[in-house]
Amino acid sequence: MQEPTSSSAEENISSPESPPNENEAMKNNLTNALIYCKSLLEAENLLTNTPPTEISEASIAMGEEIFNEIIFMLQDRRIIIDDDLIFAEEIDIVNEEEYEECIPEEADEYQPELQVLRDYKTIPFAYKEKTVALAELHPKWSIKNLQRKGCHKLKDKRMLRAW
Repeated sequence: MQEPTSSSAEENISSPESPPNENEAMKNNLTNALIYCKSLLEAENLLTNTPPTEISEASIAMGEEIFNEIIFMLQDRRIIIDDDLIFAEEIDIVNEEEYEECIPEEADEYQPELQVLRDYKTIPFAYKEKTVALAELHPKWSIKNLQRKGCHKLKDKRMLRAW
């Protein structure tokens, strides 16, 4: 396993444009973050007071993973302090002078299109009564047989329940 070197990590994190003050501030923040992280792990009873004399392969893998995540965070992510964020409970302050009122120019001339109504043919009640009576007299007749005997508007036997 390749052991990460501090010089390659420092080159990856620091950019040529960043002044030395920012690098020192970043190093101070990282040092404090690691100390704080260690105290959190100790509070959760995840660390021992006396580490083993030899480092296991699992420990090396965990250490490399933690190292890579820290380097990735420092390179690609911005660290945001939650206190600076706006929460949903806070009231948005908007300068209403910045926005113009939007009024359509042709508002008076607008007329919605008339909806085309389908021409539903209503089935007369007398026809429904005759159809239901015929179906009750001959409950074993199929839908095709009922249609041949004068119930041509009946499309399905389930319609009889509604009628």
